[in-house]
Amino acid sequence: MRNFILISLILLIFTSCNQHKQQDEINKLKKENDFLRIKLNEQKNMYKSLNDKILYSRNSPESSETLKELKKTLNQSSNQLKIITTGKFHGDEIENNFKDLDWYGLFIENDKYFLKKTKIMIESVFDPIADSKGDKTGIKVFVPDIDTKPFILINGLNKIQEKQIESVKINKIYLNPGDGLNIEFNGDMICFNAYGSVYPDQGLRNYLIRVSSRNDKHKVKQVIAATDGFDDAMYKFIWAGDIDQDGKLDLIMDLSDHYNMSKITLFLSSMAEEGELFKNVAEFITVGC
Repeated sequence: MRNFILISLILLIFTSCNQHKQQDEINKLKKENDFLRIKLNEQKNMYKSLNDKILYSRNSPESSETLKELKKTLNQSSNQLKIITTGKFHGDEIENNFKDLDWYGLFIENDKYFLKKTKIMIESVFDPIADSKGDKTGIKVFVPDIDTKPFILINGLNKIQEKQIESVKINKIYLNPGDGLNIEFNGDMICFNAYGSVYPDQGLRNYLIRVSSRNDKHKVKQVIAATDGFDDAMYKFIWAGDIDQDGKLDLIMDLSDHYNMSKITLFLSSMAEEGELFKNVAEFITVGC
């Protein structure tokens, strides 16, 4: 009888310890589960807040199909001008006759910008992407006899002078959907607003930038760039000032929607049509590897 009681007591102690251990494991799992639930809710709330902001700000009536049409028309230059930069490029990105053209270089000196007439030089160089050993299909563009590298080179822009030109600092280089950028220039406030939608499996889609002028009596709201989606890229503001010397704001942007491409774009106010503030007048498209 005594042995039976002793065995029963041992079993009771073992069972009690085992239950405590199981309960500790259960409590630990509950804590981990609660922690994961909190983190998941934080992520959901963060995404919902971002998407609500985007959807709230997206007053744009443009549908995805309309944006595709906008992309075709907006992201094409008027072909009246040509722009390039210095550097090394693939052979098909620089035309052979460029070296014979007259260019205006936009140079920066002591934080001030100047337009100067210049010529460019072109030489063949090894293209590490396209060439085999001994080949030279790449193109190097440079400005001779000038130490300062030009910010951009423009051909075909008439009725301008070699002189210092007005420029303005850009506070935001990229605009996410819902963001705005205001640039004050010669008494006018130019307002840029970005619109789009974010999807978990597609990223940023149906993106556009719309510009308006606070001083414009007709309340022009012009879409200057649009894309139905990006591939690890984003439209970028590069420079703002008065290149065409008409007293109104001009822009240089990179309108690439792909990470392996650059699409330097020049917008001028002097060539804008009725109902517009800017005109896409020239593009310089290059690719990487």
